[in-house]
Amino acid sequence: MNPNVEICYRDEEGMPSDPLDFQKEFHEALLTHTRVLCGGGFGAGKTAMLIIEAFRQSWAFENNQGVLGRKDMPRLTGTVIALFDEMCPESWIKNRNKKENWVEFKNGSKIFFMGLDNSKEAKEKIKGRNLGWFGLDQQEEISEDVYWALTTRLRRKNSARVGFGVMNRAGHDWNHRVWKKKDVKNPNNFYLVECQTEMNTHLTKDYIDGMEELPDRWKRKNLGRNWDNPIGLVFDNFRWESSKEIIDGKEVIHPANVISEKYLKDIPDYYFRFRSIDHGLTNPTACLFFARSPDGVNILYDMHYRTEFTIRENADAIKRKSYDFLEKGGVFKGNFGCRSLAKRQSTDKRSFADIYSSEHGLHWSIVYTNVGAAIDTMTDLIEQGKFIVVDRPSTQPFFEEILNWHWKDLKPQQEIDTNMPEVPVDKDNHAMEAAYNYCSKLTNVNMPTDDESIFVNTRIKDMFGKKQQKEISWLS
Repeated sequence: MNPNVEICYRDEEGMPSDPLDFQKEFHEALLTHTRVLCGGGFGAGKTAMLIIEAFRQSWAFENNQGVLGRKDMPRLTGTVIALFDEMCPESWIKNRNKKENWVEFKNGSKIFFMGLDNSKEAKEKIKGRNLGWFGLDQQEEISEDVYWALTTRLRRKNSARVGFGVMNRAGHDWNHRVWKKKDVKNPNNFYLVECQTEMNTHLTKDYIDGMEELPDRWKRKNLGRNWDNPIGLVFDNFRWESSKEIIDGKEVIHPANVISEKYLKDIPDYYFRFRSIDHGLTNPTACLFFARSPDGVNILYDMHYRTEFTIRENADAIKRKSYDFLEKGGVFKGNFGCRSLAKRQSTDKRSFADIYSSEHGLHWSIVYTNVGAAIDTMTDLIEQGKFIVVDRPSTQPFFEEILNWHWKDLKPQQEIDTNMPEVPVDKDNHAMEAAYNYCSKLTNVNMPTDDESIFVNTRIKDMFGKKQQKEISWLS
C-alpha cells in the first residue's frame, strides 16, 4: 500500500470514520476468501463499501486492473461512478477517460467501469480482460453466466485475484444457492456478509421511519430483510416449506407449494388432468401437466421443457409423457396453448396450432388473457396452497423460472407512484406463461365431485373402484 494514500470511510464533514461492523467484516473476509458477497437493504452503506474495496485492491498492488460493474451502464453511472467521483481524491488520479469509462491511478492501477448485461457485446468485453479483481453493484441483477465469465478473467499476477459484490436479497436465486447454501465447488472460497438498512448508524431516525411509509412493493425491493422475502419477484409468495406468521395477534400458517416426488403415486387418476403449452423454437417449449383435485388444488406433476425442438419432436415428447394416463383411458379435460401458437407460417399459411392438430393430434385451445389478471389468479392460488409443484427432475426448469422471474425495473420517479402498473420481464418466462395461462382458465373448469362421473370413462372406474376415490389433503 502506498504510504501517501489514506483509504478510509469519512463522515458527512469529510473526517475519517470507522467502518460499520458489517463493512469491517466484508473487507477482512477478502483477506482470507476469494469470493465475497454482501446482501442487505437499501441505504446500509454497501456501495460505499464496494468503492472502498476497489481503492484497496488498486493501491495494494501496482499496475493492478479491476472492473466495477452493474447490469446496465446508465444505472452504474448514476450510482457507482457518481459516488466514486465523490470519494476519490483528484490527487490519486493519473489519467481519466470518461468516454471509454476507465480511470488510472498514479501507481499504474486501472479501474474499468462496465455495464454487464447478458449481451454478446458485454461478454466480449469481459473476454479481453486480464484482471486482478472485480466488484459488482446490485449483483442480484447480474446473470450467473456473466459472473462466472468474470471469474475466468482473474488471472493477473501480483494481485489478490478476488471477486466481490453487494446486492439486495432477491429470494432463492443463484446468489442464494452459491453463498447461502454453499452449493458450489470449493465452498470455503465463498463468504457471505449480511446487513440491514438499520445497521447504518449514520442514518437518521426520520429517514428510517420515512422508508417504512413507502409503498410495499418499494420496500420489498429495497428493504428485503431476509432471503425468504424475495425482492421484485413476480411470485414472491412461492414457498418451498410452510411457514408461520403472527398477524394481528393471530397465528397464520402459509402452506408450502412444493411436495416430494414420492407423493406422485398418491395423485389419484380421477383428478382432472390438463396440459398447458408455451411454444418456442429458439426459445424453450414448455408443456406443463396438471392434476386438479375436487377441492381445487392444482398439482404440477410433470413437464416437458426443451430448446430448439421441432413441432414433431415436441409433440412426440408430450405424447410420451401423456401415454400412461391415456392408456388407462384418461382424457385431458383441457389443453391450453399460448397465443404464439396462432401465428401463421409464411410458407403454407398454417398456424403452429394447425400443425400440432392436423399432423400430431394435439389440439390446443389458444388462451387470450390479461397477463396481469392471470398472474393475480396464480398468486392467489399459490398463497392458498392450491398451486403445488412436484419436486422431480423434469420440473426443475419451473423452479428455475419462478425463483428468478422479476418485475421490470421502474425508474426512480415511478417507484413511489402507487398507480404505476407493474410489468413482468418478458424473458426466461416460458414455463411461467404456460402456468398462468392454465390458471386463467380455471374459472371455466368444473371440479370433479362425488355426484358426477369423476372418472373420465367406466374403464378407469372399474380399474380403481371406490377405494381410489378417497380424498387426499394436499394442504396438510
